[in-house]
Amino acid sequence: MTTFDGDLQESRLPPRRKTTFLTPGIPWYRDLKVLQIIWQIVFVGIIIVGLFLLFYNLAQNLDESDLSLDFGVYGRRFGAEVTEGLRFDNDWGWTSDFDPLEAGFLLPWTGIWVSLATFWIVAGYTQTKDQKRAQRNVIFSIVVLILVPLFISFLVWLAGDWLRASTMTRALIQGFSNTLRVVILSLVVSTLFGIFLGIGLLSSNFLVRNTAQGVVEIFRNTPLLVQLLLINRAMQEILPAPRESITSPSSIGPIDISDTLYALNVRGLSLPGIGSTGSTVIFVAIMYLGFVVTYFVRRWRTEVQDNTGQPAKKLTYSLGILGVFFVIGWLASGGWPLGGGAFTVTYPEAGRFNIQGGWLVSLPFLSLFLGLTLYTSAFIADIVRAGIQSVPFGQIEAARSQGLKNNQVMSLVVLPQALRLIIPPLGNQYVNLGKNSSLGIAVFYFDTYFVVQLANNESGQAVPFFVALMVIYLSLSLSLSFFTNIGNKFTQIRTR
Repeated sequence: MTTFDGDLQESRLPPRRKTTFLTPGIPWYRDLKVLQIIWQIVFVGIIIVGLFLLFYNLAQNLDESDLSLDFGVYGRRFGAEVTEGLRFDNDWGWTSDFDPLEAGFLLPWTGIWVSLATFWIVAGYTQTKDQKRAQRNVIFSIVVLILVPLFISFLVWLAGDWLRASTMTRALIQGFSNTLRVVILSLVVSTLFGIFLGIGLLSSNFLVRNTAQGVVEIFRNTPLLVQLLLINRAMQEILPAPRESITSPSSIGPIDISDTLYALNVRGLSLPGIGSTGSTVIFVAIMYLGFVVTYFVRRWRTEVQDNTGQPAKKLTYSLGILGVFFVIGWLASGGWPLGGGAFTVTYPEAGRFNIQGGWLVSLPFLSLFLGLTLYTSAFIADIVRAGIQSVPFGQIEAARSQGLKNNQVMSLVVLPQALRLIIPPLGNQYVNLGKNSSLGIAVFYFDTYFVVQLANNESGQAVPFFVALMVIYLSLSLSLSFFTNIGNKFTQIRTR
């Protein structure tokens, strides 16, 4: 009988070579690792040299044309009036005499930052089972949380003069805030509407299926610019003048409504406006603490379900905790029955020539929002349809055999599996939505592109402003891609 001597066999094995950067026996100029690093360095060098030559030639050509390249134009006064979004003609006191070591500035922001940092570090440490990886996450978090406020403080100190009232920079910030408003709202609504359209494309009901198909074909196969112009012009023709605004009813059955809840006219939609008071900070701080507690309670309920098999009931616990903290925050901030509360509400009222008070959603905003939402929803619907059809029909039959209803089959079985294929192309549509928002200039919406055009016409400095425009839209697209990749990470299949 043949036996195996493990010790003898192991002693006959050649000694292990120590792992080094260079491959033994190969010259460094032929080593693949060295060549990869060298080519990467060369590639980065070529890019840097190319950008330098491009900028140098641009500066030379502008100088020969008696034109100057002045990035200090961001600090000049912006003469046009931007009537949409945040006001850019008011002073920000914290930028005029910025002092990071002042107690009035340091204490509140330090408290907010330390609370956020603690939550981030604890969450990153407890979510990782690997001890060394968790420690690395904590170290990385601490380094980031130290560098970010220092970098922000440096930028505020460097660009303090640019952030004064009525400057070009403040106008750009106002335009970017308007872009974010329409992009975020349209992103949420187009996703929900696209999901309903996608499910409607697969409906067994003839009317529902063909209606969804007609909506998708119309808005997917016509240019967005044409849709924006058509929607804006149609709303101008259909909506009444301000004196004849469409307002909310004064009573619903036996219930009398003393305040106007909405008013719609050719200038836009007026809704109740919410303002802050001196106790708003207290309410926001208590609600933030409630969200932190809710996060850890949801994790605890998930562990209970994994260990015992009992229902987690995360939604019930979350709503209960948030409700308790809402009541505590409302009472602590002087709300009923103690006083006015953390917020003030102003309702729209009919004035002499226009609706006064409340919060006005302008007609250009409505036109751009509707155009972006309908156009993007048509593409999302086809993505959802393809994702649902990718799920094997056997999964649907198995779910029905368990007694699940059609809506339960769709929400509990089909959509969770389809999300793995839906989210990656969905991210492309989100990026396209962010870039397509620049078409708001067609309906005179004061977004980033419109403000840059006005600033360019005033100053004649096209290069600095269009560099800023590229940076802004690039940052917006990369941010949308980043959040989409996070969602894709949570839905993808995890294997060893």
